[in-house]
Amino acid sequence: MLPKVTIYPLLLRRSFFSLLVLLIVFCNTACQQEQKESKAWYKYADAYIKADEIMIQNLIEGKETFSKDYEARHQAESQLFNSPSPTMAELEQLLNSQRPIDRKVALVAIKVKHIYSEELFKTILKLNDPKDNYFIKSYSYQSFKFLDGDKVRQYEDEFIKIISWETNEAFIIAAMPTLTQVERTKSIPLFARFFKTGTDGLKRATYVYLKKIGNGYLDDVNALLKKENAVDALNFIKEAESGKGH
Repeated sequence: MLPKVTIYPLLLRRSFFSLLVLLIVFCNTACQQEQKESKAWYKYADAYIKADEIMIQNLIEGKETFSKDYEARHQAESQLFNSPSPTMAELEQLLNSQRPIDRKVALVAIKVKHIYSEELFKTILKLNDPKDNYFIKSYSYQSFKFLDGDKVRQYEDEFIKIISWETNEAFIIAAMPTLTQVERTKSIPLFARFFKTGTDGLKRATYVYLKKIGNGYLDDVNALLKKENAVDALNFIKEAESGKGH
């Protein structure tokens, strides 16, 4: 007679063990998220993002709440600036998160608190995606604003590539201060391209910005446009110089 095999208790034990493992993993993940979100810097960065989103939405809808909205964002920014800073490991974890809010929180903390490490900014550039939402892209560009020229030039090739892909002219305009920090021979062709292919709005913004910073940028752009025989772009600059504009 064959020995009796008890299958059901074995299956039950395995099912119970699998369920226990899943519960442990879920609880561990949930606890880590709760610990992260309970930190002051995370809370204030999240408040900044919400205030920023409300302010922009109210502007789009034409509501007369700018002063109130700006003050709410400024308060969150001040609280974030004065709170203890996150660690580099925490920021790296957030930047690589699948949750958009985590990425936004990391970028806001970096830009407000002027946090820098070479690896951190390599991660920001590596994760840049044309399909990112407005705020992730905006905070990514803004995080470079506090870097000096030597630091920016460490990432200039990648940064130039990202701006070359960018189709939102508001972001291109916001990135101009960083563009003037990269190697001049790499930024001048981009500024020339803005005059050749941009809307009148982008052309005007480029002209005003280059005129404001001086340092021969507009002359260099003009020289390149003449070399390329970009007649329309040259005429735009000529009219802007004469005060006629568009």
